[in-house]
Amino acid sequence: MKDTFTIAHDFSFGEYFNFLLYQLSRAKIIRRLAIYRGITYRFTHWGMERIGTKTEATIPWRDFHNLKETRSFFLLFVKETVKENKVSNIHVIQKRMFTSPEDSREFQVFLDQNVPL
Repeated sequence: MKDTFTIAHDFSFGEYFNFLLYQLSRAKIIRRLAIYRGITYRFTHWGMERIGTKTEATIPWRDFHNLKETRSFFLLFVKETVKENKVSNIHVIQKRMFTSPEDSREFQVFLDQNVPL
């Protein structure tokens, strides 16, 4: 199994709209949704790196608190750093960015092993 995954991020308007419908149906408040274009995610044994044209972020696995999978996305929820603020940051990974269904399944296994639940 691979130990590093690099995934380009390119959200279409339709994908953005579908995700909003999915999220609204669950009635959860989200402060920030990282769905910008030109972002690359790299997942390693340490955690996640989000690399963009103007910003970079690193998040260790211990800061994730939930993982959900939909037909089109992997949703990674990050613990909020402000305790009185009970909302989550979410990172959306598009399944269509994988070269094959096998790569997507391998990534799912990798997430299941690393995201603390």
